[in-house]
Amino acid sequence: MLIDLLRHQQRHYARFHRDRNNLRLHLCTVPVFQAGHLMLMLAPALGPFWLAPIGLGMMMLALALQRRGHALEVEAVEPFRGPVNAVLRICFEQWLSFPRFALTGGWRLAFQAPSRK
Repeated sequence: MLIDLLRHQQRHYARFHRDRNNLRLHLCTVPVFQAGHLMLMLAPALGPFWLAPIGLGMMMLALALQRRGHALEVEAVEPFRGPVNAVLRICFEQWLSFPRFALTGGWRLAFQAPSRK
């Protein structure tokens, strides 16, 4: 199930990431989400506990901005099928799909493509 979900997300990622402003937002907010996620996970064990709520806030801010970016897209993202699906898709996007999209040139190609609106 997890592999199928990841493959589906990666196969269709470019469909939902074509708007230049959305691409810019993702380029800025994915690292914010990742840093916040690490703070949330590691703060209770390695650092001051108060870093955990800051990390959660960073994650929420990044997702709120990405949601606004996705509203700019011509094609809306597929709706979540439930809370587990939402968490998995969000984590896959932030940690795997977007970094792969950016590092393999998909981000650059989408950014340079003619506007679709």
